[in-house]
Amino acid sequence: MELNDEYEAGAYIWIDPAEALKLDIGKGHMDIIKEYLKYKETEGYLNDLKRIQADSRIIRSGQAETQKMLGGYLIEKLVLDIVPSWIISAPATLHVPPEEKDSPWVVGIQYIEKQLETVLTDNGIQTIEVRGGRGI
Repeated sequence: MELNDEYEAGAYIWIDPAEALKLDIGKGHMDIIKEYLKYKETEGYLNDLKRIQADSRIIRSGQAETQKMLGGYLIEKLVLDIVPSWIISAPATLHVPPEEKDSPWVVGIQYIEKQLETVLTDNGIQTIEVRGGRGI
């Protein structure tokens, strides 16, 4: 602040603290203004930090949601890729002649079918019985 041209008591004009440093106002007042300017600079840095932290929280939250959605899409793709193979393999083991039931190739196909079924079950897919056979 600065006294006006008439130097009237109580008549002040407000000036920028950086401009006040250019005036001859005494060392004590100069020190106070310098400390104030340091405080405002620090306050600005603190506000920037708070904004960065808030942005970071928002980004992390968005990433978690995106990863969750991506996981759902991956499971969906996995199911859509596996189900046709599983559906094709199921009838193959239903119509095996009794004399071939214990042959290695039949046991292998049944093992693959069981693995596919386990993968689907582990990912929340269940089989349901339908008329005339088995369904998903």
